[in-house]
Amino acid sequence: ILNINGFPVADVEDVEDQVKGKSKVTVTIQRNQEEKTVDVITASLPIAGTSQVVAFAGLSIQPIFPHVAFSSFMPEGAENGGVFIVRRMSGSPADQSRIPTNVWITHVNDNPVKDIDDFLEIVTNLENNSDTRIKIVTRQGVSRAYTLKTDFHYFGTQLLERKVGTTDWTNQSINNEV
Repeated sequence: ILNINGFPVADVEDVEDQVKGKSKVTVTIQRNQEEKTVDVITASLPIAGTSQVVAFAGLSIQPIFPHVAFSSFMPEGAENGGVFIVRRMSGSPADQSRIPTNVWITHVNDNPVKDIDDFLEIVTNLENNSDTRIKIVTRQGVSRAYTLKTDFHYFGTQLLERKVGTTDWTNQSINNEV
């Protein structure tokens, strides 16, 4: 980014200053040694960060951040949403199945996952020790499917939610009754 509305941009703070309170800005960028000017519609995005995390089969899963979805960073195959795997616990069912981190889950047992609520609805109905098919999409847009066996005794499903306006979290067990 070279400038926004004619004002030079040197850092993130300059960008914030130029877009704050505006619904549309004109941005001059440089791509392939050429200057291009584009009109950009702005949007206010939440800055609170993670407010929900689901622990499932040794995976830490969170909703996709709005700025990721909004910025068109979603790889091919994950355009309709999904949830994001941020961590995998050693020795867990997910670890035994070699499910990677930093990927999108787009389907569970062939059911589409558009958001964290879809994911929770699907995994809440799973049986203990059941084979569960997880379809993921990598950042490069490569789709893969993995099968894991649920183990609710040691790796029950938990929903952690941050209370609005605080740093306090609640923890709800979903289906780890064995």
